[in-house]
Amino acid sequence: MTRDPLLTGAATALLTLLSFSAPASADPYKEALRAHEIGRFATALELARPLAEQGDVRAQRLMGILYDLGQGVTQDYAEAMRWYRRAADQGDAGGQRRIAMLYDLGQGVDRDRVEARHWYLLAAAQGDVAAQARLGALYRLGQGVARDYAEALKWYRLAAEQRDASAQLDLGFMYDQGLGVPSDLAEALRWYRLAADQGEPAAIYNVGLAYAEGRGVAQDYVQAMEWYLRAVDRGHAGAANNLGTLYERGKGTPKDEIEAHKWYNLAAWRLPVADNQDRLRAIRNRDELAHKMNPDQVAVARQLAREWQPRRGEVRSSGE
Repeated sequence: MTRDPLLTGAATALLTLLSFSAPASADPYKEALRAHEIGRFATALELARPLAEQGDVRAQRLMGILYDLGQGVTQDYAEAMRWYRRAADQGDAGGQRRIAMLYDLGQGVDRDRVEARHWYLLAAAQGDVAAQARLGALYRLGQGVARDYAEALKWYRLAAEQRDASAQLDLGFMYDQGLGVPSDLAEALRWYRLAADQGEPAAIYNVGLAYAEGRGVAQDYVQAMEWYLRAVDRGHAGAANNLGTLYERGKGTPKDEIEAHKWYNLAAWRLPVADNQDRLRAIRNRDELAHKMNPDQVAVARQLAREWQPRRGEVRSSGE
């Protein structure tokens, strides 16, 4: 809180008392956490440090995060690691996972996926969802460990059953592609829907793709369009490209070259969730379509793309 220099000493003392004060019975760590949550990082650091020095494992982890991310202090991975280790040495799963992440990403240490796996396992054994999900990825991709789809499935499932959207998406992918299990498109779709209900863009897109291609569900282009629209609202460029294709071919909607060009253009330039293949495919589709259109139509399509805004609201499956 910024203090008015004209305040009297008594008023200043009162403001000091009110600023981040709490009843004596309150948990001091919660004050530090609240300060962190609202972006008052220097205050969080000031409040957390004495608690961390006294051995409060939660405060030690918070100190690690502040140094890790450079919040309220100069970023210092070595100092972050020191605090994470103090928390991890007391069995803190969050500290263990954070150490794993530093090794996984090579931040402040040489990248070492074997060491990362060690720390993820410690955290995952305590039920840490993010650690379980990342272990699934390490085993699926063979990073720091021999590729093992059975192990990947085990860890993905543990995280997915705790409602981790990324793990639900990845578990769906395992069933979709038949990795470690017989391909089961209906089961893949079930997990995609669960992740989609939590707003996971790639899962929403995959549900749309399932309807478009009749994978695990009856083919339905109208449903595909709706799911693609939901994915685009979440920034998924691949879904925008697929919408363009549906409009260009008149699948689930009357043919509309202007709408198709608009969606291709959005996929090419405006939407963040895209890889280079998405963009190149969208650019190619847009440019090939433009040759079939007159200049006025292209101008209208470009204007529509500039004016497009995502719809607001929750992304939920209707269970259809």
